[in-house]
Amino acid sequence: MALGGVFEAMSEGYRCFLGNPAAYSVNSEALTIPFASLQLYSPLAQNDFFQVLDLVQRFLGVRPAGTMDPLDLPTLAEPYASLISGNGLGAGLSFGFGWIGEGLAFGLSAEADGYLQGVEPLLATGRIDVQVAAVVGFVVPIPIAGLDLSFGGNVRPFWRLAMPYTGADLFGLTMTATTPDPLASAGFGLAADLGLRLELFDDLAFGLSVRDITTDQLYKSASLDAILGGFGTGIAAGVDVVYHVLPELNVGLSLRPIPQFLWTWLELLVVVEAQDVLGVLTAGQSALAMLHAGVELGVLNNTLTAQFGFSGGAWSFGLGLDFLALEGNLAFFAEPVNSLPGSLIRTGFSLDFAIRF
Repeated sequence: MALGGVFEAMSEGYRCFLGNPAAYSVNSEALTIPFASLQLYSPLAQNDFFQVLDLVQRFLGVRPAGTMDPLDLPTLAEPYASLISGNGLGAGLSFGFGWIGEGLAFGLSAEADGYLQGVEPLLATGRIDVQVAAVVGFVVPIPIAGLDLSFGGNVRPFWRLAMPYTGADLFGLTMTATTPDPLASAGFGLAADLGLRLELFDDLAFGLSVRDITTDQLYKSASLDAILGGFGTGIAAGVDVVYHVLPELNVGLSLRPIPQFLWTWLELLVVVEAQDVLGVLTAGQSALAMLHAGVELGVLNNTLTAQFGFSGGAWSFGLGLDFLALEGNLAFFAEPVNSLPGSLIRTGFSLDFAIRF
């Protein structure tokens, strides 16, 4: 996140499971158990951050709501009004494991993300998205004029769930008040991803990836209890919902301008990428929204790194550690909520780590 978002076409390491399958060629044989990422959408000010933690504790039941009437939701929501109307509140979590080697890749991942924003805290709207997916991929070299060119692909069977909610739903869950069983849409699907990666002189690389190559997705819309109760066996009742999926085209390049003989002591990585080019252009959205750029400065074989990034008009920064089998990154990021011109810029924190063998 500190490099200006999660890169797709120029992904490396365990991130290529969710990015460019041609990047499998960059990795030597490796088993990663687990890789995980946690995001918290919150203003960077200390007082605001502790307010968000307070709400998370209430949501998890760690901190009771006190002697307040369980139905007095406006009183509970009032301290968070400025946060929700400004930056918005939310969190994301992803984890999984994978293996790369011998031109093959296998992985399993789960992701969940939710975000709430609106003028009035109880009337604010948001959506929770959940996905569980398996990845089976390959990469092959393409011998053309001695170029270091790789082609990769994978298939991803997945299960997805999308559930809209309001501020009243969120604050109701932090108390003993009974909340209605929310409606959600869920279903199984199968998608393919393709990618190309060209390496030049060990310090310049170009990447292209096309993700979510699939047909229209047919989901069921029903109550959350009905969906979870029918998981794996189908949902007995519900309304059919069709989602039209446009493939996501990403292109990018990376450059390491410092001579290779100095990399043991100092290494500089510059990455520029345009994401979801087709989606942004066909919707007439701002071209700036698809631009992601980042700079990473590493010392001692990249054991310690400092990262700076740009995403859709917002800046981010962070620190990274890569020591023995552990890789971790802490980022303070800002990003547009959507690709529309004048989109709200939200800020937050992210922490990701992986253990490789």
